[in-house]
Amino acid sequence: MQIYKSVENEEYLRLEEESEASITVRKEGRSANILSIQVPKGDRREGVGEALLKSCCSLLYDDGIRRVEADFLDEISGMTEFFNEMGFETEDGVSVMSVDVSAILSNKKVKKTLQAGFGNASFEPLSELFVVQWDDFVTTLAEQNIKISNSDIARFSQELSGVVYDKENEIKAFIFCTEDGKNVHVDLVASADAKSAVYAMTAIQGMLKVIVESGGASKYKTITYLMVNEKINQIFDIILNGDVKPETVGKTIHAFKKLSDTDQFDEYDIEEDLDEDMDDEWQREIRKVPKQSNVSWKTVWHRNDGRDLGKDISSGMKSSAKSSAYGDEGSSGMNEDVVIDFDKEEDETDGLICKDTVRITADNLGELAGFLSPQAALDMKRPFFRGIVAYVEDTKEIGAVIVYEYKNLDEEADTEAEITWFAVYDEDAGQRLIDEFENEIEEDGTVRTYYEVHDLSESERKILENVGFDITEKESSEMILTLDDLENVPVLNKKCPDFVKSISKLGDKDFKRGVANCLFHDRKGLLEDIAFLPKNWYDMDLSSYIEEDENITSVFLIHRDVTGCMVTDLLFTSGSDYTVEILGMLRYSLKAALSKYKGNTMVKVKRHNKQVEALMKKLFPNKKGEKVLYIEKGED
Repeated sequence: MQIYKSVENEEYLRLEEESEASITVRKEGRSANILSIQVPKGDRREGVGEALLKSCCSLLYDDGIRRVEADFLDEISGMTEFFNEMGFETEDGVSVMSVDVSAILSNKKVKKTLQAGFGNASFEPLSELFVVQWDDFVTTLAEQNIKISNSDIARFSQELSGVVYDKENEIKAFIFCTEDGKNVHVDLVASADAKSAVYAMTAIQGMLKVIVESGGASKYKTITYLMVNEKINQIFDIILNGDVKPETVGKTIHAFKKLSDTDQFDEYDIEEDLDEDMDDEWQREIRKVPKQSNVSWKTVWHRNDGRDLGKDISSGMKSSAKSSAYGDEGSSGMNEDVVIDFDKEEDETDGLICKDTVRITADNLGELAGFLSPQAALDMKRPFFRGIVAYVEDTKEIGAVIVYEYKNLDEEADTEAEITWFAVYDEDAGQRLIDEFENEIEEDGTVRTYYEVHDLSESERKILENVGFDITEKESSEMILTLDDLENVPVLNKKCPDFVKSISKLGDKDFKRGVANCLFHDRKGLLEDIAFLPKNWYDMDLSSYIEEDENITSVFLIHRDVTGCMVTDLLFTSGSDYTVEILGMLRYSLKAALSKYKGNTMVKVKRHNKQVEALMKKLFPNKKGEKVLYIEKGED
């Protein structure tokens, strides 16, 4: 039996066996969660699954992992026995409840409620939060001790998930959902009001309203959720007036095992066959890991993390789950606190820069939720982004954080660094952090550093000025538009040429050829890591290409960030008619976007070179960017 490593990085490990059986795990600090075990029907009960799990545990132990966990449904035949035989402990979880969407939406009380609105409260989907609202949202999550990883936030349905505001425009509740085909999974409902569950109820009603607006029962079949506490059932019962009863469709099982050097793991040879296309596994969505019918891993359930929803709703959202990255009893291993040993010497800790100052890595990224924007946290998993965190001296309290991206690091051009996130909570820690940051970028040959931000605290301004940064007010390089703005431009609101096509029609190899053509012409738009990004990182309905003589000559790449804003990453053509092809792709993407999103959906265009600046000036002669602080040091 031969086993191969096909993915191995800081966050994921995937092993495959020659019969196409596989195991995929996600690493979190010193714990790991099994996301999927797959064995072809003809090879089941032949020891293949056992070999994969033992081999996986062996590699995880060598990598410092000391606890392995898995969650699955009790309906999966033989899984409890399998894990018990492998030395795992198993325990019953909670009931999985299901409500039929058509039954909900046909309910008279629900119809009346949704038509009447939410009174003094309002529901805003994540996709429609403005930047300022998003910052408040992240801050509130941190204040309420809701520990959801930023990568999970990015995977939530940005339309069905949302925030409830009261009449004072303060955040009062959240709902986080994911979609699986025609099924909606409610991963978390929580109210920030300790006195009432009314806002949590409004969050569910807001989700239902979005479901109605997006197609109702013709698009969605069921709503499922974990009954961590009877309170969630009570909310559904109130909304439905007792007319529709949720159905119990299963129960979760939690399996866990502490790894030790006494375990006999090394029974199988493991060879490396790392897939270059999958090496940056952070860019894959977990829900796209293939599943087989008898191992229906419900990784979506992990995000509840053992949280007591009843306490969330009625007691200020205090989690009942134990929390330790070192595998305490009762820990789920997801989104846990990472313990840092401040007494370690520098050569014992890869991420340690100096006492109380460390590089941001996969191991400590989880503890920074609330101290980084969701976008900054996601960016930290991309190749050219770096980060440093400084702690208040001799404590484990976070004092300052910085995230930055290297520009031209792998090229002959001068290396630059763009700061994308800088926050200071303690001035001494902030000064240590900026000193270490300056040392880091100097060692990497950086000749210029810049930062564009709407505001700075007094401490942040003082620290930057102390090390020689110039701070001036200017117009932002980013232009924020809406789809309505674009539709009102006459030259864009014309028929789209037939030769422009969606990148979804391209195979992966052809897509890479198109990217290679851009790089050959020294064009990468906003993406330093464009060579590493897969096709599905972009919004494939909106991104487009043009082919001439079997060559991909033009591409327009767009993705949606964690706020739901459309970001134009790259607009490039090397074709025979520059103007026709550029306008053709702009028209195609605008038409596709208007058919899919609301007119007030934001579009972000960064005028990063003279060509983009000239195009924006021609299309929007009277449009200006917001006033920002431009912070710079080094050559201009």
